[in-house]
Amino acid sequence: MSSDSDIQFVDAIDADGRGLFVSFPRRGDRFGHVVSIVSGDEIVPCMVSLEGDDEEEWPDSPPIQQLSIEERENGAVALGVGQAGKSHWSVTVETFAAERRVEFHVACRLKMHPAQISSRYASLLGEGVSPKSVDPYTWSWTAGDKTMLVREFVFDHYPAPEFPAGDAGFEINAAVDQMPFPKTIEWRYSFQLA
Repeated sequence: MSSDSDIQFVDAIDADGRGLFVSFPRRGDRFGHVVSIVSGDEIVPCMVSLEGDDEEEWPDSPPIQQLSIEERENGAVALGVGQAGKSHWSVTVETFAAERRVEFHVACRLKMHPAQISSRYASLLGEGVSPKSVDPYTWSWTAGDKTMLVREFVFDHYPAPEFPAGDAGFEINAAVDQMPFPKTIEWRYSFQLA
């Protein structure tokens, strides 16, 4: 956990020194993030969030302009908020060290129908590292002897998000229900070292 350095981070590393490390570098007016596998002294960057800029009303990923890291009983938690256009965003990133899992919970308060509303990632694993479908809600990427799972969670009160993945990365496209605006929609997903 870090809150005083230029790049803040959270991690979910088990007692054997294996798990995930998420760094939050600043990119322009917002924070992006990089998800890396940790195995002992080895760190393998796997996925990087794709960000928009301050000109986009509907950026590729939530525009997190303020970020804080808190240490809680079960591990570090990153809390982020931001705005794009007339929409307000929040992100909570929880860590689960024993499970080597990091969970993202995103919410957006909308005043109108979005052109897109998503979390998008580019793969840093190189050419030829293709995802494999584990089940309708889970993809896996294997690099060497390490496998990372990405899982989306489905809420009863929201339509299931679209979750396409390929060699270049993946995206979670949140679904917008037919309820009137303004409204808040949420999506949740996790990264886990298998």
